[in-house]
Amino acid sequence: LLNLPSELRALIYDYLLPPNALAHPVRSLALTSVSHRPPSISFLLVCSTLTEELLSHYYRKATFKLVLSHTFNFYRVDPVLDNLSRHPVLQRIEIIELVFFCDGILVRDYPSFGPEKACQEVRRRAKRAVEVLEGATALKKVKVSWVDPGGHWGTRSDIVRPVRALSKRGILVELGEVLGVEDVKRDNLMRALR
Repeated sequence: LLNLPSELRALIYDYLLPPNALAHPVRSLALTSVSHRPPSISFLLVCSTLTEELLSHYYRKATFKLVLSHTFNFYRVDPVLDNLSRHPVLQRIEIIELVFFCDGILVRDYPSFGPEKACQEVRRRAKRAVEVLEGATALKKVKVSWVDPGGHWGTRSDIVRPVRALSKRGILVELGEVLGVEDVKRDNLMRALR
């Protein structure tokens, strides 16, 4: 296999590592999913050169997802991202999707929490996520998605602003999905990211 041209090996690796989402890829981390399953142990045990090449290919293709919400620590899995900040996977991640999830319906059901507090909490989590991702030495792209069934973009536009720090580091920041609300326009979200 290692005698084949690198382009052909990449095609073989694509075949061995097809897109196949995996929820909670590392149980102790707040990463909610990854777009590709990691290489199997049997492939990784063939030889060290193949292992490194296969893992490099995997991290180049895989998109890891981190959901930022005011209910983020509901499951108590790495609520302040300390585990992620120290985990070796952080140094290999090249693509991550930050999903900003503002559950207006949940906020409405708990009026004492309120939209303002919810927005502050999401922004605080975004700021911490950016602090952690600044230590991701291989990071090349951050995709920003927005899910909000509640609206009120005017009070929420500053939530995504912490991500600007990553684009200043030369990391590509692009817009992902924008779901659930009429008043959040893609260009408004992009403007907030710049």
